[in-house]
Amino acid sequence: GDLHYKEHMSHQYQFISEHTRHALKTAKRLSQYVETLMKSQSAVNDLKAINDYRVKWSKKVLKDESAHFVNACAVAKECMYHAHQAQLNFRQNMSKQVSQVLMEFYKKSSKRCKDLDRQIIDLTKMLKDSTDRLQKEKVSCLKSFEELKLSKREKESEEALGGPVNRPEIYAKTAKKWKENKEKVVTRFQSYNALLYRTRGLQTSLHKEEIPRKLLEMEMIEKERMKVIHESMLKIQALFATYTHDLQHSCQLLASTLPTINGEKEFTMLVSKWTHLYGAPPEIIQLPYELPCDLAHIQDDSYDNISSSSTASSS
Repeated sequence: GDLHYKEHMSHQYQFISEHTRHALKTAKRLSQYVETLMKSQSAVNDLKAINDYRVKWSKKVLKDESAHFVNACAVAKECMYHAHQAQLNFRQNMSKQVSQVLMEFYKKSSKRCKDLDRQIIDLTKMLKDSTDRLQKEKVSCLKSFEELKLSKREKESEEALGGPVNRPEIYAKTAKKWKENKEKVVTRFQSYNALLYRTRGLQTSLHKEEIPRKLLEMEMIEKERMKVIHESMLKIQALFATYTHDLQHSCQLLASTLPTINGEKEFTMLVSKWTHLYGAPPEIIQLPYELPCDLAHIQDDSYDNISSSSTASSS
């Protein structure tokens, strides 16, 4: 049948009181341990402090004699500790193997992209500057060309009027102006042609060589990005799988202890153990009556004739 303190441990109250207080501290220590875990930031120094507390906790519950409950709490403590450690490993590996790798790739590739952009911007600016100078040279050429045509017409007019014979000074001046304009136009056209050739070369270089080359590098960067992210996704999945496996192991270990704890059964085992250790409560030996007579003798004034032995027997 059921065993109870009042029937089997009435002669060991102090022992039961002490055990109850120590058993209650098992619940307290477990609560404090869980709270410590929940407040920690999964840092290495936090883990060390938790491990120190874990050892101290084990020592402080030794006086709790409900072995299955102590063991279940110890298993829970170990499971939480290893889950916490698994979380720390998960975070550290996620940072080292994923976050840092992605950030390093990002910084390196961003610099490459900026270098490519800067090169294209520089080449585009060179082309624009050359095109602007070409337009200015064109304006100068057209102006000089108009001046040349005008000076040629003036020279031809003078020739038609017999300038070389009739007005040699005027004709000589007109002819000189035409010759100077012609030399000027030749110089302008030569400069324009050289600048046009250079500008066309910049156009060809930019659109046929540099931009395609930079686009190829951009393509390589993009493919590398996809590769790095793909590898990171695989690493994240693997880390989650390891973390989940660790948690699942702790969960299964904890679940395996649950069938071992049964309050009624454990309590009965404890009382049975203590009954065997301390024995059954002894019979109560009533305290003797130690006065010379009882109250009735006092009331009827017959106490002078009563002996102590008869008083004890009558009581």
